[in-house]
Amino acid sequence: MEFKKITLYGSGLIGTGWLTQLLVCDGFEVTVYDIKDDILEKCRKNTLNNLSLFVNEGIFSQEEAEKRLNKVRFTTDKTEALADADFIQESVPENLDLKRSVLADIESVCRPDAAICSSTSALDLGEIVADAAHPERVVAGHPYHPVYLLPLIEMIPCEKTDPKYVHAVYDFYKSIRKEPVVLKKSCPGYIGTRLMTTLYRECVHMVTDGVCTMEDIETAFCYGPGMRYALLGPNTVLQLAGGEHGLIGVLLGGMGDSGSNTMATLANWTVYPEETYPYFEHCQEEMDKVLANRDDLHGHNNDEIAAFRDRGLIQLLKQHGKL
Repeated sequence: MEFKKITLYGSGLIGTGWLTQLLVCDGFEVTVYDIKDDILEKCRKNTLNNLSLFVNEGIFSQEEAEKRLNKVRFTTDKTEALADADFIQESVPENLDLKRSVLADIESVCRPDAAICSSTSALDLGEIVADAAHPERVVAGHPYHPVYLLPLIEMIPCEKTDPKYVHAVYDFYKSIRKEPVVLKKSCPGYIGTRLMTTLYRECVHMVTDGVCTMEDIETAFCYGPGMRYALLGPNTVLQLAGGEHGLIGVLLGGMGDSGSNTMATLANWTVYPEETYPYFEHCQEEMDKVLANRDDLHGHNNDEIAAFRDRGLIQLLKQHGKL
């Protein structure tokens, strides 16, 4: 099963990210569908802006970027967008009823063998495909923003999914330089969001408990664990920490009393308790202080910080052999 004719259903932030990724890789016949022409025009402009990052890094020329974008078909006609597609990536807002309705729309037009992937970030695929005509060809494929700079795709099949579609979609994502991970079963938040939620819960806990400030956490993470985690997963970090004994050396004794004491005092809430409410009342005020104290290199506002982030992610992609 090979996918050459790709349709992106939805052209917002995530849909635009998917389009950018496909154009960076090139070699596909791409159609973008949305309900209004002005939304599609915004997608076109934002995609060209995204591609400028790769132009500035010398990945390809501005002329080549415009050439690739000009080959894309933008349409508000569902039949034109879907009838001949091999692969459809849906990226509409995270609402179960909407996802079900869109899937029905797609299936009413597309080929019965076309692969359909949902960019859902948390919804259960089994619920999305509950009324689908061909649930066997639907897979959840959750990207991370910016889609064109973060390779991870969390793939979540359900009991109705045909394994041949899982394998085909996996191979397709690999072909566009993504790193798909197929979950053995669905769970709230999948992998990445669960890890991020655990980390942020501890951030709130430490500030609320008077251990440190929000700015201290930013500094500690960015110049400590964050640097390692940009290159290595948590298990590999501990593998190195264990020296000749590797990961098992750390888990069976390398952390000693320090590790036990740390785990015993970690936050374990399932909802934010009342003592954290002041944190949320003042968090933006504290974040504004953090932004004001950043130097010009790292940026002081969202646009400047995003540009700094994206330049760094380009270098990481090169380090990981993705560019």
